[in-house]
Amino acid sequence: MIIKSISIRKILNSAATYTIETTITLGDGSTGIASIAGGISKGTNEVTSLEPDESIKRVGGLKNELEGKDFKSLKDLDEYLIRLDGTAQKSKLGGNTMLSISIATTKAHAKSLNLEVYEYIHMLLNPDIPVSEVEFRVPQMMMLILEGGLHGDGLASIQEFMAIVDNVDRGLEIYKNVKGELRRLNKSTNVGAEGAFSPQGYDNDQILSLL
Repeated sequence: MIIKSISIRKILNSAATYTIETTITLGDGSTGIASIAGGISKGTNEVTSLEPDESIKRVGGLKNELEGKDFKSLKDLDEYLIRLDGTAQKSKLGGNTMLSISIATTKAHAKSLNLEVYEYIHMLLNPDIPVSEVEFRVPQMMMLILEGGLHGDGLASIQEFMAIVDNVDRGLEIYKNVKGELRRLNKSTNVGAEGAFSPQGYDNDQILSLL
C-alpha cells in the first residue's frame, strides 16, 4: 500500500466552524477523502485536536515522511503515525490530523481492493472469514431526541438521549410526542446545539423518565 500523495484543506462543518478534510491517493490511483468532526464539548481523556491551520502545517511536514512510503497494512500506517507523534495525547501531530489520514487511507485502500468500506473493515477485523460469506445488515437508526451537557440548558450531564428506531417515521413520532409532552408540562420546547429538546431544570433521571 504505497501512499502516492497526501493533501489537506479547511472545510466548514455543520456548526459553521472550520475543520479539516484530507485526501490520500495510493500508488494505483485509488483515492480516499475524510473530514473530521469537531464538537463543542471535549471528553476528559480526549486527544488533542489542532486548529485546522495548524493541522495543515503538520501535514505539510508529514509529506516527506509519508509520500512514496510502502505500508504493509492500515495498522502499519497507524502505528507509524503514533510513533511519529510520540505523545500520549497526540499533541504533536494532532488526533484530528492523524485520524483524517487514517480514515482517508482506509477509504482509498478499500477502493483499491474493490471493496465497500464496511467490507474492508470486516476483512481487517475478521481475516479468517471471507467477505463473501457474511450477510451484512444495515445498522438500526439512532435519532437524537433530548440533549444535555454542554449541548443543552438543563441539569443533565449526559450529552445525548437517543431513540433506537427502525425507520425515520418512528423517530419523528417519538420526537413529536416528546415535544407535545413538554408543552403539556409547560416546559420550553427550545432546542439545544444539535436540534434536540433540552428542558431547563431536568436532570438525567427526569429526562429518561420523560423519554
